[in-house]
Amino acid sequence: MTDDEMAEATERQLGTALSLRVQHLRRAQNLSLDGLAALSGLSKGTVVAIEQGRANPSIGVLCHLAIAFSLSVTDLLGASSEELTGGPIERANPATLWKTLRDLVLDDCARRHSSFGPSQPGHP
Repeated sequence: MTDDEMAEATERQLGTALSLRVQHLRRAQNLSLDGLAALSGLSKGTVVAIEQGRANPSIGVLCHLAIAFSLSVTDLLGASSEELTGGPIERANPATLWKTLRDLVLDDCARRHSSFGPSQPGHP
């Protein structure tokens, strides 16, 4: 199996785990797909794709889901990737996007700020 095939298999495995976790949490909180979409601010199509394991959600989407379930992203994801796969996930061609969690947060905040701007109502 090539590195790319292994990466795809790992991503499918993690997608399935996330799918099952979201389904379980939604049912435990007695939410419909529409209800979860409304609480999370995501489209129903996105919620359905996640539950079917067809989505590759961004950290922003995971944040929206975590907030809807009143969880941290870590708790939303449940087990760590190492517990699910037996080790850290490594891409065949890794690229460093952020060196620290602070860089990630600042980048996310900068993107949100530039997308919405500070003067638009309803967006921080």
